[in-house]
Amino acid sequence: MPGRHTRAASFAAVFGRAPDTSASAPGRVNLIGEHTDYHEGYVLPTPIPQRTHATIAARPDRLVRAWSAGPDTDTDTDTDTDTDDTDTEK
Repeated sequence: MPGRHTRAASFAAVFGRAPDTSASAPGRVNLIGEHTDYHEGYVLPTPIPQRTHATIAARPDRLVRAWSAGPDTDTDTDTDTDTDDTDTEK
């Protein structure tokens, strides 16, 4: 598993600059109780050793660029573009 400095180096290689910050969160699974917690049922979540890591930097525009170290993919999203196809008031 890559360390924080390796993730920072990967970020710099992909985006051409150093990241502003990075964070990670532990993984978890629900052994029982999937979709029952909001029906006042019992839930038994348990941690797993996998973690999700995010390394980020601010941009001067409203474009969001994302890249994953897992599958070799990247994407760009313009947050000013209206892409909501669920609008029924036309």
